[in-house]
Amino acid sequence: MLNKTEFKLFLNAPLHLWAKKHNEYTENNNDFIEHIKEQGIDAEKYALQYVKNYISSEYEYQRTFEYNDLECRTDILIKNLDRPGYSLYEIKSTTDVKQVHEYDIIFQYYIASQTIEITNLYVIHVNKDYVREGELDLHKAYKVRDVTSLIVQKLTETTELIEKAKQTILEDNISTIEPCHKPKECPCPHLCFPALPQYSIYNLANVNESKLGDLRSLGILDLNDIPDGFSLSGKQRYQLISTKTLKPLIDYERLQSFIKDLTFPLYFLDYEAYSWAIPLYDRHTTYQNVVFQFSLHKLTSERIALEHYEFISTSKEDPMKEVVHELKSYIGEEGTILVWNKIFEQGCNSEMARIYPEFKEYLLGLNKRIVDLADIFNKQIYVDYRFKGSWSLKNVLPVIVPSLDYKELPISNGTSAMRNWKTLISNTVTLKEKNQIKDQLLEYCELDTFSMFKILERMFITVGKTLI
Repeated sequence: MLNKTEFKLFLNAPLHLWAKKHNEYTENNNDFIEHIKEQGIDAEKYALQYVKNYISSEYEYQRTFEYNDLECRTDILIKNLDRPGYSLYEIKSTTDVKQVHEYDIIFQYYIASQTIEITNLYVIHVNKDYVREGELDLHKAYKVRDVTSLIVQKLTETTELIEKAKQTILEDNISTIEPCHKPKECPCPHLCFPALPQYSIYNLANVNESKLGDLRSLGILDLNDIPDGFSLSGKQRYQLISTKTLKPLIDYERLQSFIKDLTFPLYFLDYEAYSWAIPLYDRHTTYQNVVFQFSLHKLTSERIALEHYEFISTSKEDPMKEVVHELKSYIGEEGTILVWNKIFEQGCNSEMARIYPEFKEYLLGLNKRIVDLADIFNKQIYVDYRFKGSWSLKNVLPVIVPSLDYKELPISNGTSAMRNWKTLISNTVTLKEKNQIKDQLLEYCELDTFSMFKILERMFITVGKTLI
């Protein structure tokens, strides 16, 4: 029996389907996947109310169909009033209809239409332009797209893919089955990547599947085996040189210029935020980044002790107003504000300025002073093969400051932080447990900003200067 979830595994990577059916598959239930599931559950709950209020109060929910060793469970079936047959509605927590959703609903149509007549197909998804004003307006929070035309456009292709999926399950020689191209996320790396070298082609910065395919066709998996004449981007070329020489590449002139442009006092700022599919608070949008916490390290001048400030909201009301109020107590009108990936912090500031216009001047003023510390690594000022093509803080830190590490922290990534904060403000845990979660959140966020300070300190040393 092949169900919809398994068919989507096949679309992602045929070898994943084979692994699932032959007990070679390890479920990857990390924090990010669990958060997506949670938002999907919330979006579906509100979508069902939307259907009841604006489409029909009489509907069948999650009806199961089977046909020819295939199985599906439809989200919503509504009997047509003006003609024979049913309309099928699929609910998605995304803000648009993606290609995988098209195969998804045609898979259901193909199976269910063997039992009942289905005349129309629709996808209900959240509206990315919705801004909450007062009570939740479901009519504005969701959009319905008519995708009936997919029956003509994709039915033949989808049925052919279904047959290929069924044949894949029966295949004895897995070397003929296409693997995935994402080692970090792979649920069966022993099948997709049985002999992956430490520094592989999958570590190339911003590598696309076309380039990976070209390298695999040449029998190349190890970065060291890439020939000098192979077409690479500038960023990839620098990474390859560092890999082959086992040395970092440092542009000392640009690094000195980066440091020279910093203005004391130096602030090292990090936000943590939660994202709901359906906005919870006034003036919030779909998937709004709701800042609930910050950590701030401050260095008034060179060779002066580092100061640390922090805040986390435990309110069930919009935490962002509290966050801005606290932030104003610690960040003055002068000095560079260093962050890691400024798009996030600047975006949060701009949104908080929109939602709370009384803080607009202050927050947009902060944005003008923000400098992205990650630019040193993202813009090839400092390239090290041990980053494995990534400029994320989690990849850079253990190379530049080996004494610091996130691995031992109970909360060790942003998605885990947001999920734990949601637990913190709920009524599902004891006061003791809440205090423990709060301490762990503060510890995680503090390490983010302290890590930025230590990385900058190391950059000062690299150009022969002293920060503290």
